Amino acid sequence: MKKDCEMSLQGLPVAGGIAEGFAAVIQRPADLGIVDRNTILVCPYLSPVYLTVFSLIQGIVTEKGGVMSIAASIARENNLPAVAGILHGVNIINEGDLLRINGADGIVQIISRAA
Repeated sequence: MKKDCEMSLQGLPVAGGIAEGFAAVIQRPADLGIVDRNTILVCPYLSPVYLTVFSLIQGIVTEKGGVMSIAASIARENNLPAVAGILHGVNIINEGDLLRINGADGIVQIISRAA
């Protein structure tokens, strides 16, 4: 049964697959401590320091980047769905929002907002 969503955002498909989880909105590497198991990492861009949480996350959403970006390459290497180019994503998506991402279509759905 497919869930309705509150908002759908279109970005660039950079690493195929579908994932669902709660958003961990990371503005800077110092925020990585909030990442928990089965979360979707939402950040302005990805850098190698973010690799420390890859064993915990289900997918990646970035504001910047494209098919050849670090986020795309690392996501594909780790079999994680990823969507790039969600402008203002860290401001639109709230910490704890339930997300569904489709890395093949470049769609991020906010299924429900955090309380």
